[in-house]
Amino acid sequence: MSKAILFVDRDGTLCKEPHDFKVDALDKILLVENVIPSLLRIKNAGFSFVTVTDQDGLGTASYPRQGFGICQNFLVELFRSQGISFETV
Repeated sequence: MSKAILFVDRDGTLCKEPHDFKVDALDKILLVENVIPSLLRIKNAGFSFVTVTDQDGLGTASYPRQGFGICQNFLVELFRSQGISFETV
């Protein structure tokens, strides 16, 4: 049996894209309007979720991995608290 999976881009789809295009601090996280109820409807339609994200400059001095990890973990836990889990990133 096949499984329905929705691949979701993180920045600009789950959370708003900040002015510098780097979600590297918790105060830069702002969810896209209605994203949680929308994902719950999709989940109830039988879909699983995978997050995809392309982080230009990740691991450089201007975008350390630590900032990305803190924000990514926060978002994963936030969505999980609302009944939305991602199979992988």
